[in-house]
Amino acid sequence: MNSSFNYKYLVHWLIYIAVQVLVLNGVDYLQMATPFLFILFLINLPADMARIPFLLTAFVTGLVVDVFSSTAGIHCTACVFIAYLKPLFCKALGPSDALTLTPSFRSFGQSRYLQYALSMVAIHHALFFFMENGSTNMLLSVLFRVVQSIIFTMLLVFSVEYFKYRHSSNEN
Repeated sequence: MNSSFNYKYLVHWLIYIAVQVLVLNGVDYLQMATPFLFILFLINLPADMARIPFLLTAFVTGLVVDVFSSTAGIHCTACVFIAYLKPLFCKALGPSDALTLTPSFRSFGQSRYLQYALSMVAIHHALFFFMENGSTNMLLSVLFRVVQSIIFTMLLVFSVEYFKYRHSSNEN
């Protein structure tokens, strides 16, 4: 890995964390939907990134958001879990060479990318909200919150990816 690669991802990480902590943590739409855009950083890291560094990146990312969100390791757990599953979902939902690509609208195609991102977001959110609830009490309420948060997060994911796709298309 060259240094420009490291700096590029470090800057992206800082931006996603800052947006999550400073803006999106304060958004709790009708106390039912909370967007977690920061996981887009993990979703969009290169699929061929070495396993241990990727899991450590997911751990640190989740831990930093947990510290600023007072969620006691819940994001950390959910982030490491989606990082662990990422290669399986890239291979299953991406193009045939998905494990050598950096997931995006351009590399996966819009439909495949949205299926992949939706799967990762759904797993993160379900794990996060069920762990946050701590029991099976109010199961329907938690499911409703999971679905609403997935929709809210996916709208943001689509917006960011569409902007990046359009921006890169205009440069070419």
